[in-house]
Amino acid sequence: GDCMLELAGADPESDFFGIELHRASIATALKEADDRGLRNVRVCKHDAALVLRDHLPPAPLFAEVYILFPDPWPGKGNADRRILRSSTVDMLAER
Repeated sequence: GDCMLELAGADPESDFFGIELHRASIATALKEADDRGLRNVRVCKHDAALVLRDHLPPAPLFAEVYILFPDPWPGKGNADRRILRSSTVDMLAER
């Protein structure tokens, strides 16, 4: 959340949408956003690939996308869990 909060603080006219799985990370980011008075930060607790696939329309929604510290999910059996794969990049390009 630190990077998103820094970006949000530097550009208060833009909206920032974070997707995170861990409650503690979400709570920390939202508390820090509140402490800083940032009103342009939103965070969703979910799997990012599923949010892209199931909850966001294929329309121009984002000017920029940052993928910070993605879990690598090593091993062939976990390939479908990785955020950085061609299907996810295609979905991001549509949005």
